[in-house]
Formats: sequence, C-alpha cells, structure tokens
Amino acid sequence: MFRKQRSCPGIVLLRLTGVDYSRKADQVIQVINKCGREMTGKFVVITEERVRIRKLFPGTK
Repeated sequence: MFRKQRSCPGIVLLRLTGVDYSRKADQVIQVINKCGREMTGKFVVITEERVRIRKLFPGTK
C-alpha cells in the first residue's frame, strides 16, 4: 500500500504481542467504537498503551 500508494479504506496495525486473540478483538472493537469516523483513509497503530492515527499518505486529508 505504501510503496505503490494505492488507495484503501485504511490500515490498522496491531502491536499487541502476547495478547490473546479475544482481547485483541476487544481492543479493535473499542478503538472502532471510539475513533471509527476518523480512521477512514488513515494508518492506525493500536498498542496496549495507546492508539495513533496518522494520514496514510503525506499531503492527503
């Protein structure tokens, strides 16, 4: 996606090492419920400590 700058609805990266799948799913659901509207077209990184939301490609909205 990044190298070819292809369009996509957004990317979510989970950095939840050692967390079971059920808890990972719960984390993703919580983030979508809280930040879902601002995630479109963004690169989202979810860790146990925080959520970062950045533009997918510099210079875009």
